Amino acid sequence: KSAQNNLDKMLEALSKELHDLASKDSVLALAKLRIEIELRLKRLFTFTDKGDTYGIRTMTQALAATGVISNKLRNLILDITSASFSCSCR
Repeated sequence: KSAQNNLDKMLEALSKELHDLASKDSVLALAKLRIEIELRLKRLFTFTDKGDTYGIRTMTQALAATGVISNKLRNLILDITSASFSCSCR
């Protein structure tokens, strides 16, 4: 339960930080969100038999295929990361 409390606090702090950043620079906030997602995917991916990390799309698909994350979360991650990519390319 202590680990869950720590996770909740960390996510709450990240949420506030992203919200504050978005009010100043939405593109930068999306970039930060994408980086945070990629960091967490890499951590999860290191526990799979694949070992090496890959791009966000590949890691997300592999984690969903093995049941580590749900298909709903996979779709959300892919939506967010593709939106942040298209925003940063303009």
